[in-house]
Amino acid sequence: MTPADQPEEARSEGLGRRSGLLIAVAFFTASALGFVLLGVVSRWVTPEQTAQFLALWGLVFGIGSALSAVEQEIVRLATNAHLDRVRVPGRALQVTGLAIAVAVVVVLVIALLPGVGELLRQSVLVAALVFVATGGFAVQCMSRAVLLGTNQVTAYVSVIVLEALLRLVLAAGFVLGGVAPTLGLAALVIVIGCFGWVPVVGRVLRQLGTDTSGSSLRSVGSAVGALGLANGLQSVQVTAFPAVASAILGISAAMAPVYGAVTLARLPLVALAPVQAMAVPVATRLIRSGRMGDLLGLVAKLSAGGFACAALALGGGWLLGPWALRLYMGPGYDIAPAVIALLLAASCVLAVALLIVAALIALERYWTAVTVWLVAGIAVVLTLAAAPLAPDMRAAAGVVVGALVSWAAASVAVTREARRRA
Repeated sequence: MTPADQPEEARSEGLGRRSGLLIAVAFFTASALGFVLLGVVSRWVTPEQTAQFLALWGLVFGIGSALSAVEQEIVRLATNAHLDRVRVPGRALQVTGLAIAVAVVVVLVIALLPGVGELLRQSVLVAALVFVATGGFAVQCMSRAVLLGTNQVTAYVSVIVLEALLRLVLAAGFVLGGVAPTLGLAALVIVIGCFGWVPVVGRVLRQLGTDTSGSSLRSVGSAVGALGLANGLQSVQVTAFPAVASAILGISAAMAPVYGAVTLARLPLVALAPVQAMAVPVATRLIRSGRMGDLLGLVAKLSAGGFACAALALGGGWLLGPWALRLYMGPGYDIAPAVIALLLAASCVLAVALLIVAALIALERYWTAVTVWLVAGIAVVLTLAAAPLAPDMRAAAGVVVGALVSWAAASVAVTREARRRA
C-alpha cells in the first residue's frame, strides 16, 4: 500500500490531541457502560449469583487479557508499518491464529480446576460460549491494534464503545423482559461484546498484508507465547482476580461485595485506559528516535503521579468507598472501609505498572514482561493463600502486594534495558 492508498486519517505521523481526546472519551464511555452493566446485573440476580457472574466475568476477561497480547504486538507491528508506509505484515494474522489456539488449550485446563472451572463443568452451554469468546476476543484485539497502529482512531474508538454497548443492551433486554437469570444468559451477555469488531472488519482487512518474510513460525510463537503469558499473569491482578480469588477463598454471597469492590476499585485503571492504549505507540516512537532519557523520565513522572493518586485514593476510599459500593450494587453489599480503600490505592499503583510494562513491549523485552507479572502473580497467590487475615482483608492484601511488586519489578527492568541501549 502506498501513502496515497491510505486513509487521510492514517497519514498523520502520530496520535494528535484530537485522537487522544477521542480515545479518552471512548474508554470512559465504555467503562461507564461496563459499570452500569454490573449494577444492572447485581440487581437482577442474587448475591450468590453475582459472585458466580463475576467469577465467570473474571475468567472470560482473564482470557481476554492474555489475548490482548495480540493487541500489544500487532499495534507495534502496525505502528512501524504505518511509519514505513507499508501494509501491516502478515505476521499479524499468524499472531492472532496462534493466540486463539493457545487460548483454547488454556480454557480446557481451567475447566479441570476448582472454583470457576466448576462453572464450566456444570454447563456445556457456558463452556461453549467461553470458547466462542476466545475467538471473538482475539479478532477484536487484532482489529483494534491495526486501527490504532495505522491511526484510524474513529474506527478504533467505535469498536471500544460497541463492545460495552452490546453487553448492556442485551442485559437490559433480559431485565426489562422479565427473563429469569441463568449462568448461560450471563455468559451470553459477556460474550456478545467480543464481536464489536464486525462493523469494521472490511477496513481492517484493507490494512493487512500477506508478507510473512522475516518472521518464522518459531519467532511468532515466541512473541505470542511471551505476550500471552505476560498478559494472562497480569490479569491475575485485574480482570481475572475474582476467578483466582474464588479458587482460593471460595464463591459465596459473603465474597460478592469484595469481588464487586474489586470492579469498583478499577476506577484508576479506567482513568488511565486512554494513556495505556497509546503507551506502546508512544514508547515505540521514543525508542526509534533513540530518546532513552525521555523514556526514563516518563517512567519517573508516571511513578510519582501514581503514588500521589494512591494516597488520595486511600483517603477517599476509606471515607466514601462503602457508601459508593452500596449505591452501585445495592443495599445488601456491605464492605469494610479498609478493604475498599486498599483496593483503590493499589489500583493507582497497578495502573502505573501497566504503563511501564508497555515500555518493555515496545523494547521487545517480552520475556522480561513475563517475569515481572510472574513474580507479582506468585506474590498475589501466596498472600491470598497464606496471609493470617480474614478473607476480605486477604483479598485486599493480595491486590496491594501484587501492585507494589509489579511496579518495582517493571521499573527496574525498563531502567536497566533503557540504560543498556543508551
